[in-house]
Amino acid sequence: MKAMPIYDESKLTLGHRVAEHEKRSETEDHLKDEGDFFIKAFEKAGVGIMIIAPDGLIHWANQYACALFGHSLEELKGLTFVDRALPDYKEGLIRAQREFQRGYTESITQELFVQCRDGSQAWVQITLSGRKNREDYSTAMVAVINDKTRKKDAEAVIKKLTYALDQSVDGISIHGMDGRFIYVNRAFASMHGYSAEALIGMKIATTVSEDELKNNLHRKNHILNDGSWTGESTHRRKDGRLFPVFISITQLVNDQKIPEAYLTFVRDISQQKEIEAQLRHAQKMEALGTLAGGIAHNFNNLLMGIQGTASLVLLHTDPDHPHYQRLKSIEKLVHSGSKLTNQLLGYAREGRYKVKSSHLNQLVQETAETFALTKKEILTHFDLEPNLYGIRADEDQIEQVLLNLYINAAEAMRSGGDLYVSTKNVTHEAMKGKPYKPKAGPYVLLTVKDTGIGMDKETMQRIFDPFFTTKGLAEGTGLGLASTYGIIKAHGGYIDVDSEKGYGSSFSIYLPATEEVSEEKELSSSLLKGRGTILLIDDEENVLDVGGQMLNRLGYEVLLASGGQEALQIYKENQNKIDVVLLDMVMPRISGGETYDRMKEINPELKVLLISGYSINGQATEILKRGCDGFIQKPFDMSELSQKIREVLDKE
Repeated sequence: MKAMPIYDESKLTLGHRVAEHEKRSETEDHLKDEGDFFIKAFEKAGVGIMIIAPDGLIHWANQYACALFGHSLEELKGLTFVDRALPDYKEGLIRAQREFQRGYTESITQELFVQCRDGSQAWVQITLSGRKNREDYSTAMVAVINDKTRKKDAEAVIKKLTYALDQSVDGISIHGMDGRFIYVNRAFASMHGYSAEALIGMKIATTVSEDELKNNLHRKNHILNDGSWTGESTHRRKDGRLFPVFISITQLVNDQKIPEAYLTFVRDISQQKEIEAQLRHAQKMEALGTLAGGIAHNFNNLLMGIQGTASLVLLHTDPDHPHYQRLKSIEKLVHSGSKLTNQLLGYAREGRYKVKSSHLNQLVQETAETFALTKKEILTHFDLEPNLYGIRADEDQIEQVLLNLYINAAEAMRSGGDLYVSTKNVTHEAMKGKPYKPKAGPYVLLTVKDTGIGMDKETMQRIFDPFFTTKGLAEGTGLGLASTYGIIKAHGGYIDVDSEKGYGSSFSIYLPATEEVSEEKELSSSLLKGRGTILLIDDEENVLDVGGQMLNRLGYEVLLASGGQEALQIYKENQNKIDVVLLDMVMPRISGGETYDRMKEINPELKVLLISGYSINGQATEILKRGCDGFIQKPFDMSELSQKIREVLDKE
């Protein structure tokens, strides 16, 4: 290999030396011009540029760097870049600078906070680079500085915003124009059964029902015209279950007003819908109760006419007479009809109740034993609270409730099964989340559960309706569970049902607990005659007719009034001779309550016995609290009437 000639300047001629000098000067001028060009270019650059000497002093800085730090070029000269860094970053910056100066690396990039002249701080990205000498040591460094403060602030805002959105109880999502999710918060993911990460990139069609997909075009047109859409929809969970939601969709546009994405707020309204349904059901039950009560009241007035007539005829009929037994049969039929109306009144919470302190466990066991004798294919299991609270109840009515529930269970288990009956001490807290607001205090919880065929939702919504039955027309009246509902409500309690087709049914009954003990007075069957004048007030002509005759047979002189206005006039004219007023509670124009109050204004010592086809509950109770002397429910026989009048007359 031929050796290259060694350049030796001393051997050059004078001419060569002059030419070489001129060439070098030209090169230096060219480099100077080129340097001036780059300096001018760096001066206007959109990033900060500094030239830093090997000892770390700032030699030069462009306008951007000066503005970033708030210093002039002259002020920056003589300072070190490390001086501009915050204390937490200085040590790392010095170490990196030394590594660069010693040739360990050709370029270093770091992000750090720097101090500005006005006291503010800037988050910057600095990249150090430069040239090295023959010993591979750096002779100068160029620092390129990017101000990342806005990006840092934006990232902080986004982080806070994301955290806030994740705390929202409402679901929030953003999907692109292609229908794929860009962002979802935790609530949105949770209500649909996914993780937030799993939903990103998925189509929104995954989370909505098929019916909603059909409405999507109409919705998009609405959003296109108005910019947003709000309303109810149906979404789908990961497991396929549908649930109702309230949503608000807003179109997101860029600076050129071109749509880029959709922002959606979603609220799961499953619980709200359930409560609304329960409230509608409760309102329907109230309306049906009013209707049932009105029917029972009018029917009791008819029964009163039949009962009164039969009682009057029986007074003058010898037991050996062939019609005597027929008359007694009429009375039995009236009694049966009265039981039917009591079921209706029970549903309407207007039943005839004899309330006293009772032990529910005892009633449960007694009725279950009776039931077990007739349904041996059903095994009954008990879980009864040993120290169960007492309840104030009409034992006959509660027994009817229990039997109704047992019979309902038996109908659901025609091939046999298991019946579970339990009692438990609870408080109003056990009814949290229900559509009703129970009074605070202790309650007794009765649960009757069967392993029968269960019910679908449509049946569950109607089981407490009067005359509703899943049996044939000739197999039942459909009043069992309807009267159960009314009886429990009339006792200040609450009843719920939980059932699923093929998995049995469970009825939960909450009754207010009490420590009171009451004594029940038994009425004798004897006929108590008397003397005096009685004013009978009733808007039903047949009740006035038969009632007047019954009172006459009992020995009383009778004045009749077919309404409140007529009664007030008669009373004003005869108040000195009237001993007792028999007052119907429900009358047109002037009610029984108003009639009572106006008579009391005339004579505060007036004695009044209320009569009604409704029960003692409700309006009658309010009148009794105002000082009324007694109550008797239609239909009643002469024995009941005679004893009630005697109680009122003997009352001091």
